[in-house]
Amino acid sequence: MEDLASLSFVADLERENLVLRDEVLKLKLRIAELLAAQRESLSRDLMAMSDVDDEQKILSLNVGGTIFATLRSTLLQHEGTFFEVRISLLKEIELNAYVTRTAGSVQRATQ
Repeated sequence: MEDLASLSFVADLERENLVLRDEVLKLKLRIAELLAAQRESLSRDLMAMSDVDDEQKILSLNVGGTIFATLRSTLLQHEGTFFEVRISLLKEIELNAYVTRTAGSVQRATQ
């Protein structure tokens, strides 16, 4: 009789295990769906931000662990300041990278 009770108990545990595995799979699927939706939303936001004039873009600054947000134009108000120099250099680097990529693709296309 005890063996039958043990077998019944084991069978119950196995059924519960299957139910829990099924629930975990459902949760993983839901998480994947939510992440995909979040990625799509972020992608739309980034595309919308790229349409904004460069001077009106909001920049985030991490200063000692505190995040500050300001307009790019605010940081560029005075020539020769730390931020004006850094942002101007970044813009130049981005422009050079774009020209290099463009020239590279033109060169590959003509070969």
